[in-house]
Amino acid sequence: MKPARVFIALPIGQDQQQILRRATKKLMELPVRWIRPENFHLTLAFLGNCEPRTLVRIRHHLGDISAAPFGLGFRTIAPFPSAMGPMIAALPETSATLAALRQQVVAHLAMAGIELETRPFRPHVSLGRIARGHVREQTVPTPMSLQWTLAVEHFSLVKSEQTSQGSRYETLAVFDLK
Repeated sequence: MKPARVFIALPIGQDQQQILRRATKKLMELPVRWIRPENFHLTLAFLGNCEPRTLVRIRHHLGDISAAPFGLGFRTIAPFPSAMGPMIAALPETSATLAALRQQVVAHLAMAGIELETRPFRPHVSLGRIARGHVREQTVPTPMSLQWTLAVEHFSLVKSEQTSQGSRYETLAVFDLK
């Protein structure tokens, strides 16, 4: 088997995907390449290309994480990572519980021999990307209110494959919070 491009994510269920899609309905006329709802997720850690034997170690170590399910509140849809985009994202409230889960994921990945990039963790759910060639000042929406709580009951090891139709994701493993 060849290396797989993988990440650790909080998946967004179908019912929740539709809530986010309805919340962005007012923005659909903007020149934004919208992400398919089945691809919505919150990335906890991006691992890049991993060999199959590394994936076995990752599964083993992530399976040792102990955390309780929790709710993660989202209150804003806004340009991300700055006021100029280039992404449109759902942004969660600050959450010590999410930060603690992320910290455990990073620690267990280190036990599996995976070192992550050191840039700060900025949680978000990407909803779309401003289309190339458009002037961002004229395209970027003002932040919108969002009242949504994601029930976080598990996290996933996900394989990402780039296709001509965009990214395609395959869940390789699910880790329940208990």
